[in-house]
Amino acid sequence: MSPTPLVFDVHSPAETNKGQNPWRDIDFLLAVVYAACHLALFSSLLGAYAPALIRMPLVLMAGITVAASALVFLKGQYTAALLSLAALLLLAVQIFQFSTFAYSPASLNTAFSYTPIAGFIVYYNARRHLNAVMEFIFWTAMAYCAIYCLFSTSIATAGADALPGAEGAKILAGDDRGARLALAIGHVVFGFFYALVRLRRSPKKLLWLLAVLLAGVSLYLSLSRSISVIVILTAVMFLFNLTGRKIRTFFLVGFLGFVAFNLAGVLVLDWNPFLIFSSDLSGEARARSYLVLQRYIGESPLFGLGLAPDRETFVSLVGGYYVFWEDLGPFGIWVTFGLVGLSASVLIGCLCLMGLRRTDLTPMNHEALLLAGFAIGLYGVQSPSAWAGTGTIISNVLVAIWVGQIANRSSKLGGDERQHYSLSTRS
Repeated sequence: MSPTPLVFDVHSPAETNKGQNPWRDIDFLLAVVYAACHLALFSSLLGAYAPALIRMPLVLMAGITVAASALVFLKGQYTAALLSLAALLLLAVQIFQFSTFAYSPASLNTAFSYTPIAGFIVYYNARRHLNAVMEFIFWTAMAYCAIYCLFSTSIATAGADALPGAEGAKILAGDDRGARLALAIGHVVFGFFYALVRLRRSPKKLLWLLAVLLAGVSLYLSLSRSISVIVILTAVMFLFNLTGRKIRTFFLVGFLGFVAFNLAGVLVLDWNPFLIFSSDLSGEARARSYLVLQRYIGESPLFGLGLAPDRETFVSLVGGYYVFWEDLGPFGIWVTFGLVGLSASVLIGCLCLMGLRRTDLTPMNHEALLLAGFAIGLYGVQSPSAWAGTGTIISNVLVAIWVGQIANRSSKLGGDERQHYSLSTRS
């Protein structure tokens, strides 16, 4: 007789972690260290004040991803472990793909910058403590917002040179908005909605109002027009109770329509969706990048160009310095990661927009995660943020819960996983 699979049925977060200190759990510690490294990486402040440590977040994130994958596998949760392995293998394939195109040596170090693609496994491994993880992400985001506002104000009043360590920080320039400090958008968006949900429930609590204002000012100072409009739209929808399934489905259809609009240049060579915005310097740069990269999709539609080891090698291949696939939405993902990566990223975008009806989070955390996911999903029409960028701090939590639900269903049907947690209990 085969042994009966061990099943833990989690009825509520309070029951799951009752009497437990998450800081004593290695799974939780891995998740919060990963989240802190994620913020350090995408804030670019480490490059300004500790350039010698600039690679540390990348190495730690990669190591934690591999460790979490191993832990999940050893726990017998094979569905999640295999998905994580598939994501890491995709990175390896993309590295060798670019090496083939550019006739340059392949460097596995390139994968360090893109391990957030597989980062969901870290939160999957710590899903018993996701409420505590989200609280940690919120407070670190607020600390970051305070620093960001201080530095951005210095840049706005005295120029980029006034910022100590400016040569190591990521200062954006080149269009009509002037110099501005790059923003870790995913963390700020999450912090904004985490506080907004609580402010609506407790409108007299000054803490949540200050947190909303701090995150909002950070978005304003970033001069990032697209994400600012999206956050305002999402907030208004939330305040007027317009975030139901029908509304989300409407935006999902619009998202898929824009994906098709963005990708039309694959079939129609004289099509360039960014020409509509070419009167703007940012739009003009995107239109030029689209034109330069358009010819490469036909050469390898399945796996794309792949991942370049550095900026100079990429420039030498495409022949244009101001060409950034990251600014081209789904088209840029297809050019770089091929049809495989595009399919995965669109699936993640759909998950972000539609959300999850039931999770094991507290009601306010559930709502905050869905709002932040919705905003970062809409942002996906322009940026790969939810796929391999700063938005993965949000999308990876959603993917982790979703994969957990899939694993639970498969284990109930086939009993092929030794243990699982029910994640469909509270909404």
